[in-house]
Parts: sequence; C-alpha cells; structure tokens
Amino acid sequence: MSRKLVDYTVDLDEGLEMYDQAEERAMERLEADGLGLPERPPKGRDGSTFAGVLPNNLASLSPGEIGDFYNLMINYTDYVAGRAILAKTALNSAQEKLKLTKAKVRKAKTGAAKDKDDDTLLDMRYVESMADVIELETYFAIASANETAARRDVAFISRIIETKRMELDQGRRSENMRPTKAFNKGGRRRRS
Repeated sequence: MSRKLVDYTVDLDEGLEMYDQAEERAMERLEADGLGLPERPPKGRDGSTFAGVLPNNLASLSPGEIGDFYNLMINYTDYVAGRAILAKTALNSAQEKLKLTKAKVRKAKTGAAKDKDDDTLLDMRYVESMADVIELETYFAIASANETAARRDVAFISRIIETKRMELDQGRRSENMRPTKAFNKGGRRRRS
C-alpha cells in the first residue's frame, strides 16, 4: 500500500494574503476584547491636535494648565504607543512576506546557487517586499522613539506636579509655624 504525498506548498499570492488576514484577525480580536487603539492624537481645549510638544515655560504655568498638559501627554503617549504596536505588527508580517517571497522566487530560478541568489535579489517581487520591510522598519523605529519621548515627557510633567505639590505643602507648613499674637517669639503662650 503506497501513501500518496500531499503537497502543502502555498503559492505566493495566497501566502501573502494569509499574512494580511492574520493582521486583520488580530485587530478584530482586539476590538472584540474591547482593546481598541486610539485612532487619532488627542485634541487640546482649543480643539487643535496635540503633537506631543510641551511649552518651554511648562513649570511656570498654573496647576490647572499643567494638569491639562499632563492629560494631553498621557493620551498622546497612548496614541503613539498604539502606532508603534501597529507598526511592529505590520513589520512582523512584512518580514514573513519577504521570507516567503524570497523562497518562492528563488525556487523558480534556475542555475547555480549563486546565480539563483543574485537573480532573486533582482526580482521585482523580492525588491518590492524588501522595500516594504525597510519602510516599516523605519516607521517602527520612529514610532518607538516617539513613544519613548512621550513617556519621558509624562515623567517630566509628573515631577513638575510633585515639585509644585511639595512647594505648596511647604508653604502651608511655614504658614502654620508662623508665630501668632497669642504666642511670644519663644513659642510660649503670653500671659494675660
């Protein structure tokens, strides 16, 4: 009794589509679990889009204004973190597509191994796939750098808020420690 071998080799277009579908299913799964990513950067009170840039005079602003910037920066950090996640997902998919493309193209080439390698690198399908990887590597690097900077800025604003809170507390303690008319300078109650 002979067993018939089944060929499970996927053609290039079908394989590329399967990787695209995997990305789509991941996003659908996130949405189904209520874990959607922010679609747009946050807007300030004036309705303008916040680009993650803090004013130079942040420490001199009122507590309310600093709080507004803190909230904007938190939301901006969520936004850029989401962009970095999407970029990483797309990059992973593009890298797998590149491997598939390289394998399928190389398999179709003829000649010595070195000639097949060279011909693969010159094939338009491979070049397009590699260009996608390069584009997504760049986007991911920039999105990740923006996320790191946004997290740093959130920590910076948090330190400003804490410093202002400590100054306020110190001012209250100083006010409470000031001698009143009922006490003399030595801290003892005056006799009536």
